[in-house]
Amino acid sequence: MISVKKIATAALLAAASVCCADDSEKISTFSRENADYWLTDARAAFGAYVGNWVGSESMTVEGNEIMRAEVAQSYVPSTASNPPRLVCSGKIVANGKSIPTSSYMYLKGDLLELEIMTVEKDVVAYVGKVEKNSVYWTPKYLVYVFDVQRDSFFSTERGIVMSSSSKKFVETPDGKFSGYIEVGMVLERDNGYFPASRSSNSARREFSSSPLGSGN
Repeated sequence: MISVKKIATAALLAAASVCCADDSEKISTFSRENADYWLTDARAAFGAYVGNWVGSESMTVEGNEIMRAEVAQSYVPSTASNPPRLVCSGKIVANGKSIPTSSYMYLKGDLLELEIMTVEKDVVAYVGKVEKNSVYWTPKYLVYVFDVQRDSFFSTERGIVMSSSSKKFVETPDGKFSGYIEVGMVLERDNGYFPASRSSNSARREFSSSPLGSGN
């Protein structure tokens, strides 16, 4: 039997590995409407992800928040890779528990591709299309009826901020849950916690515990 909590954890992991519900209140209206961090093409978007990011994310099911977590991620270019590749690693911390994240991002022509390693060690692939200051991610192979994520980049007084929002329709095999799961995440670029020389690493920042709602 697959519980809602397990599905929720998987959705948090997927959203954090890429980067709808939206934490837009953390970004000023001026920044949202006048974002000056424009992405001219897929290569520009690929470069925008490079670096170290920290922030938080929350999950809602049918409008009710069920989970909140803190996030740290690193996107590091892989040397001698063709096509160009970013090694993405980090962790999600919720209720004192840490979940590692791992994925690879590729630059392929005018598109981005993302391969996410799930907790069950399965690989889920997404394709990213660039539009203005955002990357829109959709499944390379359809798994859910509806599964969309948007990563938007903004230049704010705090520096570069990535605001991510995702929404997917989920139905458990036992039929006990059917509905939309939404994840909103805001990350700030932070170069103080990941060594730039490493191609794959884990978050080193210590997080405080966050409330984790039950979703059984």
